[in-house]
Amino acid sequence: MVRLFLLCVLLASCQGSPGTGVEGKRLGELVGTTHKGDRFAARDHSAAGALVFIAHGNQCPIMRQYYPVIAKLEKRYSERGIPFFLVDASPQDSPESITKELAGYKAESFTVLVDESQEIVKRLGLRITSEAAIVDPRTWKIVYRGAIDDLITYDVQKTHARKSYLVDALEAHLKGKPIARPRSRAMGCFITIKS
Repeated sequence: MVRLFLLCVLLASCQGSPGTGVEGKRLGELVGTTHKGDRFAARDHSAAGALVFIAHGNQCPIMRQYYPVIAKLEKRYSERGIPFFLVDASPQDSPESITKELAGYKAESFTVLVDESQEIVKRLGLRITSEAAIVDPRTWKIVYRGAIDDLITYDVQKTHARKSYLVDALEAHLKGKPIARPRSRAMGCFITIKS
């Protein structure tokens, strides 16, 4: 496992997520297409208590480690009407390669937004795979952006997470309470943003 993270670092494809200053701004309409070719519009989910977006990229070892974690969270919160969406803005990833990637990791249940224009990741401020954003559909503002948890860092993978940033933020938001930590630093592979 240590080799996996060293490879990421050596290839300079991984880094912590930088601040983007998008928090608190209204997002406007988020629209696109899923990897299965279905139309996506965030407004179609305006009755949900929150929308969760997680940056995705094929072949990122950190993202792959998070597939089982995301699957458990998606199942847990789907029962409460909270949709989860992965957002793939990597220029090299196609709908076909995303489908193959998910199948290889038994993650076919995920809905992946293919963000060729990179408009969705830019609006959400996502720059690192596995970085999550919670959007409040009442205000269309980001209420949380950052790590899913502290399970993985670049130098060590723990057997279990000690801090569950995404769950803590989501639970606080759904209960109408202030989010104690609306921002955390995600670990993952850098998303190349086109200029």
